[in-house]
Amino acid sequence: MSNSDLIQELCGACGLCCNGAIFADVQLQPRDKETRLRALGLEMKRASHGRGVSKFLQPCAAHDGCRCLIYSERPSYCREFECALLKNVSSGNISRKRALSIIREAKGKLATINKLLARLENSDETLSHRARFNQVTREMKEKKSDQVKRAAFGELTLAVHELNVLIAASFYPGPRE
Repeated sequence: MSNSDLIQELCGACGLCCNGAIFADVQLQPRDKETRLRALGLEMKRASHGRGVSKFLQPCAAHDGCRCLIYSERPSYCREFECALLKNVSSGNISRKRALSIIREAKGKLATINKLLARLENSDETLSHRARFNQVTREMKEKKSDQVKRAAFGELTLAVHELNVLIAASFYPGPRE
């Protein structure tokens, strides 16, 4: 299997780098055309002081399932990014079959998180699960909750932790000890 076929298969099954599971936002590179990306539907934000590099929020507005609706015009970081899972399969450190299993597991954990968030009356999937989890956490601290909601929040907290551990171990591109 060629590397481009492998990328197409794994990325086509995944999408976690675009749906907010791995990143909260993506920094634009100097060669990116912010005006064009805005016109294509990406929501941008700047540093709080109003200067600096723009970022676009995750989940990406151009993410449709596991397809990029602006693939030929996607930002530079998106063109260059390869998660640790893809790198490990490309280098032969793990099998394609195992990688697909890890992807299914991560997507299953994210689906559980989304169900729990909906049960806690937070179903705005235009926001990342992280942002929604933070909203629910604030609400739980500010409002008196019944036992059912507290139990669901406990399940949610554990599910978010489990997904974060899986992402850190299998997908995150940063250095690992």
